[in-house]
Amino acid sequence: PLGSRLCDMERDDLILQGIAAGAMSPAALEHDTGLTHASIWRGLHQLIGSDLVFAPSRSTVRLTALGEAALARAGQEPLAVPERPSDAGDRRPVSPWRPTGIAVRSGGTDADHPVDRHDPVDDPLIYKSLTTPRELVFSNILVSDGVPYWLGMGRSDIPEKGTNFSGDWFKGKKDKDGNEIPFAHGNARYTMRLSELENVDPRYNDPVGVVVEGIFYGGRDSDTNVPISEALSWEHGVYIGATLESETTTAIIGKTGVRRQDPMANMDFVVVPLSIYLTNHIKFGKKLKHKPRVYATNYFLRHDGKYTNTKLDKKIWVLWAEGRVKGDYEAIKTPIGLIPQYRDLKQLFKAVFKRDYTEEEYIQQFSIRVTKYLEKIGRMEQLYKEEPNMPQEFWDVLNQQKRDLQELKVRTGKDSLPPIAFV
Repeated sequence: PLGSRLCDMERDDLILQGIAAGAMSPAALEHDTGLTHASIWRGLHQLIGSDLVFAPSRSTVRLTALGEAALARAGQEPLAVPERPSDAGDRRPVSPWRPTGIAVRSGGTDADHPVDRHDPVDDPLIYKSLTTPRELVFSNILVSDGVPYWLGMGRSDIPEKGTNFSGDWFKGKKDKDGNEIPFAHGNARYTMRLSELENVDPRYNDPVGVVVEGIFYGGRDSDTNVPISEALSWEHGVYIGATLESETTTAIIGKTGVRRQDPMANMDFVVVPLSIYLTNHIKFGKKLKHKPRVYATNYFLRHDGKYTNTKLDKKIWVLWAEGRVKGDYEAIKTPIGLIPQYRDLKQLFKAVFKRDYTEEEYIQQFSIRVTKYLEKIGRMEQLYKEEPNMPQEFWDVLNQQKRDLQELKVRTGKDSLPPIAFV
């Protein structure tokens, strides 16, 4: 199965549940199976959606304790936050082992679209944190006289020598193939404590958690998905996460621009069959009285080779989603989900950025690309057809969306339809 990455889950699923229930020692497991503590915790992480975590708190505590020890030994950060429904029936993530930091890319790779960069104009608070003395960890940047430099940071005074991923670097230095080595790598990263950010939420470390009212799944897609849409149901939201695709960047080894299936943007950490992973998500939602709304975002849509949005536009998509949660905005129902109305986005762009958002921009960005969506559905059918025991809810959503889109294409004869076609 696609999700079986580290071990034979017919055996190890039972072993992991035994550890969580306190029935066997993780140290003994490591000795007997050769699995590392980190691998064990990755497996336990996949059981979060099962009944195991909703059992008495003793099991949850054991999960947490094992995860903390495993990750400490492996020198890794927590992979996910254990969750369980609150007494009120909502979703409250809690962080028992208190992760306090963030790890983010600091370099950009596309000269015409600085979506991955941090500069003083677009990211003033993070930029301030990165360029003033504090505890920080950088990788793949240039260091010269103790000062860090990364791609797209908005400075014109980049030194001509220093230390970077190639060792001692100087302007004009070439690699073994004769290519000039840039002063910093496109996959540069930094890590710092959340407390270093001036705008960190005061409740970020609240021991009782905070209610989750919205979930965002984002892929890197140049030609299919609209900038933001809302799932039609919890099951549709799980489908959205399961069918995420991203075009490769320098963060992924290999060629850039290659479409890669990445369920829940978490494929590298899925160590159980995807059918179990998705079933657990669906089961989790069924336990909630108040289900979070699920949103699909795409900041990378292109038209005629150029990005259709600026880096800052994502703030509008988030504010629209927040407004939906609060009941401020209506939406247009389409086969792929609920999309914003033009008047609401126009008002938001004007209020937030003092910018006129044109109807032409709206139509270009939020037209439903029927043929492209059908092509994506075909890829998802190929991806999941060999996966045994897939939840029926997944296929129900996929087949309904496929029927609706095929009917639209037959009825209209068009590859793409503007939002007005669904009003």
